Amino acid sequence: MLTRYLRGLPSYLGERLDPGAAPAWIAQAVQQRSTEFLRLLDEGVFRNPRSPYRDLFSWASLEPEDVRRFVRAEGVEGALRRLFEAGVYVTLEEFKGKSSIERGGRERGVGPADFDNPLTSRHFEGWSGGSGGAPRRSVYDLDFLSEDAVARALFSDAFELEDRTMALWRPAPPDNSALANLLLDAKLGRPFDAWFVQKRHGFGPSGLQQAAFTAATLWAARRGGVPIPRPRYTPIRDAPRVASWLAGQKAAGRRPYLDSLVSCAVRVCLAAEERGLDVEGTFFRVGSEPFTAARAETIARVGGHAAPYYAMMEAGLIGVGCATPEAVDDVHLLTHKLAAVTVSEGEPAPAIYLTTLRRTAPKVMINVESGDVGQIAERACGCSIGASGLSTHAQDVRSHRKFTSEGMNFLAADLQELVDTVLPKRFGGAPTDYQFAEREVGGLPRVEVVVSPRVGHVEETEVRETVLRHLACLDQGGRLMAGLWDQGETVTVVRREPHATGVGKILALHVAEARESI
Repeated sequence: MLTRYLRGLPSYLGERLDPGAAPAWIAQAVQQRSTEFLRLLDEGVFRNPRSPYRDLFSWASLEPEDVRRFVRAEGVEGALRRLFEAGVYVTLEEFKGKSSIERGGRERGVGPADFDNPLTSRHFEGWSGGSGGAPRRSVYDLDFLSEDAVARALFSDAFELEDRTMALWRPAPPDNSALANLLLDAKLGRPFDAWFVQKRHGFGPSGLQQAAFTAATLWAARRGGVPIPRPRYTPIRDAPRVASWLAGQKAAGRRPYLDSLVSCAVRVCLAAEERGLDVEGTFFRVGSEPFTAARAETIARVGGHAAPYYAMMEAGLIGVGCATPEAVDDVHLLTHKLAAVTVSEGEPAPAIYLTTLRRTAPKVMINVESGDVGQIAERACGCSIGASGLSTHAQDVRSHRKFTSEGMNFLAADLQELVDTVLPKRFGGAPTDYQFAEREVGGLPRVEVVVSPRVGHVEETEVRETVLRHLACLDQGGRLMAGLWDQGETVTVVRREPHATGVGKILALHVAEARESI
């Protein structure tokens, strides 16, 4: 895979994308989405004997011609709703390989690799920030990055970012979001000027492999004429270092631009405010976490401007910020490559299910539960992104099945063992005496370990350390997440009764209703 990647990367970087051609490319792709979806279904599902979707279609007594008829009559989204009602969907736990697929008394075991797209060229792997069982990975095709670079070009044009000096503050591999972002802008001939990383490569064979992958990317990028900066170790506590870089760029007469996790961008702004650093005019491209009004206000206080994006490791970019938003987290869904349908499941907002439409997607997704709820609607906003044909907007999106803090996530199911076994065994009490809760304090994420007063005296430091040790032992994504939570002092222990639902359930994960996310 590394050899294939290094052979393909010079061509990827050498064939620059013309940003001016992006609107026409997107408009054409929007027009072809029905054809592309049926093509992916034919080649990636019905002709793929390993596809779990074949069983779902069989159990629902649906043939390829049935799907084509649905699409002709009701469009892609209408057809997907028909399929959902017939049982052709995948829950988040099924998609992550954490549970088998069960429909109508039938069952099929699955793993994450079963949803890999067999039509792609496997250039490199991306690892999620979740945890539990085996590490979750997706295999990427450089053609997939090329297509996402088109959406990046639209976003950059809408917010007039072309002449800015750019920095990135994102983790190094195994979280490949940083390298993916670096390569997206490199495809446009716009190299980043600085790359700050919250965590170094680990030790052992896996760490050496990721370090070699990073070094090989930097080497190939230099040869391709779009140099990628070397990563500078900058833990979360060193947010002032990033703020100083932005202030230095402004003092030199440049217009800075930082791509980062939402909470890291907030920390940079707080550091600038505390130290009197002038970062006015900085643009922040933020994602991987909820972008709320409180966080937007913190950035605006120092004269910054921010726009969000919506992404998922297995699907790449899902949405990009609107230049004329109705809400701070208003994004244009990239409907040329994805379809989204919402299903009311008793939450404050409907659940979002995603479907990939193009053959370059890392995973074949058909009505896959995203773990998010939110509002999706058509709107003519008047910005240049909408003018290209991307008129579907999403806002008030928030996670209801996973933690999304410091840019990475754990499924609620990953926390169940801590609540059910680890904490009661170590500190006493019952599973219903413990719960994890997500909060936002001053624009920064907080993960609360809720411990019932019934448990009696506990050393809060020991509770926190027990949680972090357990999560770090799950897999490399868990180690990365636990390290970031430790750096950011994200985990706190609170003594109160766990939150109970209206019917009396005490869930392992409670996400406050005020939590909004993109």
